[in-house]
Amino acid sequence: MNKALVVNFSPDDGSGMGKTADRIRSFVGSDVIAEEGKRVGGDIPESDLQLWLQGIV
Repeated sequence: MNKALVVNFSPDDGSGMGKTADRIRSFVGSDVIAEEGKRVGGDIPESDLQLWLQGIV
């Protein structure tokens, strides 16, 4: 069975991601892979965002 992948991200420059991935894992169970996310606010170039996303899949 394939597992689903959840990657959280924040579209602003607020506080860090903290333990968000841990909290997601506690909600979704073992059938889902929850990865640490990234803050993508500010002036992040689209090319950098695409590289980050390609590294996930």
